[in-house]
Amino acid sequence: MIVRADIQFNGGLYKFVDAEDQSAQLALTKGEAWDMRSVALHELGHLLGLEHCEENDSVMRATVGPGRDHILHVLGVGDAERIRKIFTPRNLPTRNISVPFLRE
Repeated sequence: MIVRADIQFNGGLYKFVDAEDQSAQLALTKGEAWDMRSVALHELGHLLGLEHCEENDSVMRATVGPGRDHILHVLGVGDAERIRKIFTPRNLPTRNISVPFLRE
């Protein structure tokens, strides 16, 4: 059981922006900034017990870098399946468990 967890974002080494903020568009286009929500969702995945994977549509892909190519605000199908595996009691069928933020 997770009782307490902290995630720290290093704003001294990285520039975090909101991808939906118009003033951030140039920095994202140039690959000079990281989308804060994408990085936060990735780190929350680690908090939930997910590891890196090779799927391009996964928030848990190994490379979460700067720029537009790394913006993901929803879980990929594989992410949702791995979360279901971790948190679904063994006696419940996984198809009845819904995961918020799932890309459909």
